[in-house]
Amino acid sequence: MGCAAFGIGAITLLMFACVVVQDSADRKAHLVADASPTGVGPATPSFGMPVWAGGEAVIRKAPKRGASQVRAPGRGELLTVAVPASGDAPWYAVLGSSAADTVGYVRAAAVRHQRPQPLDVESWTWYKDPEFGGDGAVIWSAMVRNNTGVYVENAQVEFTSYDASGQIVDTDFGYATGLSPGGTASVKGYATYFGRERRAEIRVVR
Repeated sequence: MGCAAFGIGAITLLMFACVVVQDSADRKAHLVADASPTGVGPATPSFGMPVWAGGEAVIRKAPKRGASQVRAPGRGELLTVAVPASGDAPWYAVLGSSAADTVGYVRAAAVRHQRPQPLDVESWTWYKDPEFGGDGAVIWSAMVRNNTGVYVENAQVEFTSYDASGQIVDTDFGYATGLSPGGTASVKGYATYFGRERRAEIRVVR
């Protein structure tokens, strides 16, 4: 019995050792797999990058303002472009179905790198007038464009001024009215003047 018990115990111990060794091997393989390089990020596109045409975008045969026009893309049209080409200003090569298919060139300043919103602030300005109305005012104005295919009666625009530390000084609202599809409308407002305004931002709220 003693020998038999010893034999069974030895076999059990050997089996346990095999399991431990196998488990260690599995863990090592797992750790090696986890040690693969990270932070590589998404794969780089095979060619080009997406941009959206602005109102002044024109695709030309060569990267020069006087070059023959290929076509004028619609405002907000998605284009695929390559790195800037040499010319009299920064230009992008507009690509077709592949990187080897260049259909023309467009000025970098005439495209956007973000998809246009349904209602966009196309341009805006602001300035401080300490004498306005006796108490002073921060006067702002903006041009809003309707990028949709429907008529928009009112677009609420929010103006916010900030001090040097980034704290809000004042907020004002105004409305751009009567925006036809693809059209623009202006808005002007008068925020309270405190004298410590250093920067401002503007956005379409709705």
